[in-house]
Amino acid sequence: MLPRLTQITRTVTRSCLFRSLPVLSQSFTIARGQIVRYQHVKPPKVNVVDPQIGDYPNLPVEFKLDRPPLGWEDQQNRRNFGEPIHEEEEILNVWSFDRYDIDFGDAAMQLLTFFALLGIYMFAIKQTDHESPAIKKQFPYDGLRVELGGEADNNDSSQ
Repeated sequence: MLPRLTQITRTVTRSCLFRSLPVLSQSFTIARGQIVRYQHVKPPKVNVVDPQIGDYPNLPVEFKLDRPPLGWEDQQNRRNFGEPIHEEEEILNVWSFDRYDIDFGDAAMQLLTFFALLGIYMFAIKQTDHESPAIKKQFPYDGLRVELGGEADNNDSSQ
């Protein structure tokens, strides 16, 4: 009789600055070998009511840098007067850190391109480098071998 296979399913969710990333659904089948399946699943929409916010409106998460720069009463902060402020305004306003919407593959390709071009440039400089026009200094008496502490009777010039 064969052993019965057990199946374990786990869901992993992550969020980064209130922007939900794709959920990875992992299914594991454990037997002699392990089979792993990854699948992108959209996270469920959950309307969480904050008990500390009271009757203040639950505003959507919107970065102020994503708004158009013109057409606001307060041009600098990109908002109109009287507009309700989000409870996480210090994260969403124009003075917070910038959002980088670049994929890892694109960033890695840009870095590799930069270092490849830098290497090609350094190789070209090394190949086109010429010798110094000055002549190296020469000393008499076998390069002052005896005067610099060499043995007088040893005529081996490899030292």
